[in-house]
Amino acid sequence: MEGQSRKVDGKYSYTPYKIGLISCSKKKLRHLAPAGDLYCSDLAQKSLRHATTTCDQVMFVSGHHGLLSPDTMIECYDEDRPIQIHYYGGAKKVTFINVLSGGIGQRLKWLKEAIKCPE
Repeated sequence: MEGQSRKVDGKYSYTPYKIGLISCSKKKLRHLAPAGDLYCSDLAQKSLRHATTTCDQVMFVSGHHGLLSPDTMIECYDEDRPIQIHYYGGAKKVTFINVLSGGIGQRLKWLKEAIKCPE
């Protein structure tokens, strides 16, 4: 799935390299675990499942730790800090797509349908 280029009619065409950013969750395991397991809310787990099948790279965004790979081992924490993402670069080469919008119920419904989750 990794972003690639190919030549079409003498010009290069690029498929984008997709990076999935998943927000951390308030619900966490109470012990040391990989970030992909520690954030155990239904929304975080379904988002991770969808992102790992549709993106080239997946990271959790944590107000406490910053960017985390799903494999990064972390302890549980209770801090709830806001997150700001600042992007420094050429806007014409980066597209931001908010896959999930609306309330948690709407987001979970969309994810359930997108990844064919059983109830």
